Amino acid sequence: MITPGLSRISRLLATTPLPWPAIHVAGTNGKGSVCTYISAMLDAYNASTYRTHLDQSRISHGRFTSPHLIDRWDCITIDGLVVDDGEYKRIESKLKGQNAGGGIGASEFEVLTATAFKLFTQAKVDVAVVEVGMGGRLDATNILGQPVDASVLSPGTGAPTRAKPLITTLASISLDHQEWLGDSLAAIAREKAGIMKKGVPVVYGDSVQEEVAEVFEAIADEVGADVTSSQCEFETIDVGLPVHFSASRTASGDTASTDHDFPVSLGTHERANAVLAFRSTCLALQKLKRIPKSSAPPSASELVPHYSNLIRSLLAVPANVTTPGRSQMLSLSALTGRVEAVLLDGAHNAEAALALRETIETRFPDAKRRTWVLAASSTKDVAALIMGFGVKTKDHVLTVEFGEVDGMPWVKAMSAEKVLQAVRQVTNRNDTESGQRQSLGADVESGLIAACQASNGGPVIIAGSLYLVGDVLRLVRRAEKG
Repeated sequence: MITPGLSRISRLLATTPLPWPAIHVAGTNGKGSVCTYISAMLDAYNASTYRTHLDQSRISHGRFTSPHLIDRWDCITIDGLVVDDGEYKRIESKLKGQNAGGGIGASEFEVLTATAFKLFTQAKVDVAVVEVGMGGRLDATNILGQPVDASVLSPGTGAPTRAKPLITTLASISLDHQEWLGDSLAAIAREKAGIMKKGVPVVYGDSVQEEVAEVFEAIADEVGADVTSSQCEFETIDVGLPVHFSASRTASGDTASTDHDFPVSLGTHERANAVLAFRSTCLALQKLKRIPKSSAPPSASELVPHYSNLIRSLLAVPANVTTPGRSQMLSLSALTGRVEAVLLDGAHNAEAALALRETIETRFPDAKRRTWVLAASSTKDVAALIMGFGVKTKDHVLTVEFGEVDGMPWVKAMSAEKVLQAVRQVTNRNDTESGQRQSLGADVESGLIAACQASNGGPVIIAGSLYLVGDVLRLVRRAEKG
């Protein structure tokens, strides 16, 4: 059961200092990828000759995203490495005891958030990259930068430190979780924008709808935050170099050789997320006084090539980073014997489905028939998903149900038969060219094996839910371990 609010997380963290500033990321789609890109860009800064030439210290950084994929602690990293499971379990156990003993009633996600934040404090990270779980305003992660509620403190106890976020980043907005966030884009945007804080710079994507942008601008004005859109043309003054990129840029649109841009291999949605991450990272590095804020590169001539290489390395990150379960090419050879990699993507709403469709059309442009393995959560509009994916009548489709989600007992899978019924309705089952249709129930492994056999070496796409992604990755890990 989901009951949004900050009172329970406040009690869990009543005495825990949160001295590290965060890059706080909300949105409907893309926020997980944005967080992954930002973390990798911080790694690129740490590895840069610009940093070492100036003898700047490394930036230790944590990352918290959700949901987890394989193990419930794999969504928490410190300096790019998943946290130690023993230490995770130790802190989680103490918090669960506090939760039960104090009658707090915190949800599994609230305990997970508190565990992540305690781990960051314990590791003395300099910065954390934190993804909102759902919504924003009442999400547990929005404890960041909030004043401590004196009512949760013991008598005579001083309030712990809570740093304001460095940056507020808002990814794309679309209809999802309407039962909690509202049934219009404007209502959902208001909930997402609820993480804005006074004096904290806000960055949002240039692709957001006009009504969403209006909400962002209005709430930023209310709280006193400086807000800026991540425009297609990245102003030279922001990083002191001629950086020019467009969400629709292709290989034929090369700019002058002195300009800096993302690799042309990125798709439209990947590029949009990359722009947002780059802008957020640069603003964070400026606030941390690691790179200049002026409209010119560093004044010392010997620094210019180092600075230029730093910016190039940041821009190269998105093409070199793999986000598990998001446009991921995955080998199932240990599990099914299939030689060709399959496409694994957790797209689970209409906007994400369209993004996956673009990826499929780009990677498999000549495919005559695709084979799908689909699952969905019980609350999803699965017909809209299937239409968004572009599932065709001649495609093979196998439907399954993901298993229980560790730490999220309220999440339930839609029955495989119901998903299959939607597939038949959308794709005209009576067509003589129709591909195979089969429901495998909760047997995900059999679904993968059947899909690989039916595909005859052609494209296999596994989609519809991040919880299905987790089940697939667990099966692969088990098979690879023998």
